[in-house]
Amino acid sequence: PKNSPPGYTGLTTVAEGLRRSINTIAVQTLQAVGIPESYAFATEKLNLSLVPDDMGLSPLGMGGLTHGLSTLEMAAAYAAFANPTAPVPQLIYDGAFSQASKTPPRALGAERVDEQAALAIARSYVGEGRVTAVEAEQGVDGEIPCWGVRVDTADAGALHLQVTKTGGHVLLMMSEYSPGGANHTLDACRLNAEEFLRTRQYGDVEPAYYQIGFGMVTFNFVPVQSGVRLYPDLVKVQVSLETGLVIGVESNNYLRNHVPRTFPENPMTADEARALVHTLEVESVRPVLIPRNGQEIFCYEIRGTHEGQTYLVYLDAVTGQTQDILQVVLTDDVEQVL
Repeated sequence: PKNSPPGYTGLTTVAEGLRRSINTIAVQTLQAVGIPESYAFATEKLNLSLVPDDMGLSPLGMGGLTHGLSTLEMAAAYAAFANPTAPVPQLIYDGAFSQASKTPPRALGAERVDEQAALAIARSYVGEGRVTAVEAEQGVDGEIPCWGVRVDTADAGALHLQVTKTGGHVLLMMSEYSPGGANHTLDACRLNAEEFLRTRQYGDVEPAYYQIGFGMVTFNFVPVQSGVRLYPDLVKVQVSLETGLVIGVESNNYLRNHVPRTFPENPMTADEARALVHTLEVESVRPVLIPRNGQEIFCYEIRGTHEGQTYLVYLDAVTGQTQDILQVVLTDDVEQVL
């Protein structure tokens, strides 16, 4: 199966893949969940009238069912999305602050980059010592037009990059390589990701949330300006647990939003913000910028616990009003939020 239109738009959530009916997202999700498990969910939980011959990648992933489904069955199945029974943990990049990915790009610059320059940029970005071959491939049109570049490496197979035609920035790097065993620790992978971003001029960044799966760990990194975390500018980095090497990057939010900010002149102090939160045993307070309803709000992020659960409270640093409350889910494989 291929995308329509052709080309890739970057690391995509399952929700976005469903909304836009992206074939490859459906197939990858089916492969990750498992065909028997997906068939059981469709028949037992969604009450879809499938038959055993439908227990395959093409029927379940692409809709090539033996007898098809009625409109009523489809409507009833989709109703599950409108009435979820439980909140789902998610990387903060894809959840609470993902609206920053919808803002017009303002950090691209003005320089126009041709295809030959894009090839050189991709080679340098991956790392000259890793590269065995570079060639142009199909690019991406749309709001941020990009040149497509395939970079073959000695350690991670083929990497596919999108280099913006304006500014010459890497919007996306993704790998065909499927990592094997977990030979590197989470901390080692985090350090490698930080070094990768530092040497590619992303400036001051701090690690936020992470998720381990499919032989790799995905980190969210938050750019920092004058000690303030800029959540609208998040960068996502994927590191192979087998090799410890960076094999994926998405900088969509970063390229849309990362420009110098001006913060309020007389915000409340961190101690004053802490005093407004009465129900948490506070662990930390720090200044942050968060996207909210098309605007950016200067807040204090207050992390603390209540009845054994960890929460993040975002207070407007000028008015003291609560802008958001998130619950942190922390296991061996993930730190995410509800």
